[in-house]
Amino acid sequence: MGTAIPMITDDFHSINDVGWYASSYLLTLCAFQLIYGRLYTFYTGKWLLLGTILLFEIGVCFQYPFLLSNTDDMASQLYAVPLPTR
Repeated sequence: MGTAIPMITDDFHSINDVGWYASSYLLTLCAFQLIYGRLYTFYTGKWLLLGTILLFEIGVCFQYPFLLSNTDDMASQLYAVPLPTR
């Protein structure tokens, strides 16, 4: 998270939301922990890890064209709702 915070802050132009970055990471981690815990009972750890890496790579492949189009404003590439003006 420490290396990603400066880039995220530059893209969203908001230093006040830094506290939410770690919270959103932990919320996502907790949301998937139950799912992967259940999958771990059906599959071995090796196949679960390989499937998770494959899912990540597929996500990167779908995001790659958006990253090449315009690197100035990542928020618009991700179709995110813009932050309200402060």
